[in-house]
Amino acid sequence: MNEDSFDDESECFLPGYLQHSRWMQWRESYQWSYASRCSDTTTHWALYGFESKTTLKIPSAIGIMQHLKDIWLEDIPSLVGDLPSSLGQLSCLEWLVITKTNLSGTLPRALGKCRKLRHLDLSRSRLCGVAGAILKDLLLSRNQFHGTCGSVARLAKLQQLDLSCNLLSGPLPNGFGNLHELTLFDVSGNQIHRRVDTGWRFSGSLNLKLYGYDESSAMAHSEEQVSCSRC
Repeated sequence: MNEDSFDDESECFLPGYLQHSRWMQWRESYQWSYASRCSDTTTHWALYGFESKTTLKIPSAIGIMQHLKDIWLEDIPSLVGDLPSSLGQLSCLEWLVITKTNLSGTLPRALGKCRKLRHLDLSRSRLCGVAGAILKDLLLSRNQFHGTCGSVARLAKLQQLDLSCNLLSGPLPNGFGNLHELTLFDVSGNQIHRRVDTGWRFSGSLNLKLYGYDESSAMAHSEEQVSCSRC
């Protein structure tokens, strides 16, 4: 493969979309060359149900695509490794959806530099850490997050929080009571063992899922919809 072959292997011709779905399979030098070439015109990267006989990793070269607004990578079992810290260079990124993969490790702190990032969905992977970005939607179900999830309680703008089916344990931090904009709060399928404090002021339309709490969790606000589900 060489740079002259880029135009011969395009698989997506929608304006603004990354054309080469196979660029994760290329040598690193080609990845950087390609990313540099299309950085000014690419605003979207979408890939669904991609099958590869070799393992794939998100290229570090993603960081030079300064105009990327959303990344959607779904149902790619061969996608492994860590999320590259270069994602933090994507100042225009608003949506980051990478689900049903075998990504592992922690979320890079550099994601906190993505000031426009509002929707983060990394469900059904093998991740085990939380980033400090300012988010509205944080969907991290079916991963390997552990501990008490106290860092999440500092994300004051959250509207949807799904931490179901992880390895969380211990008491639910009081800081969750400051998440006044929550409409979805799902920590089912964990080992959380604290009732919801009656002094917490959640949204009246909150969908609250607490399977895994102790029995006293049933004392949640009457206006909240309590749904207990298993993974």
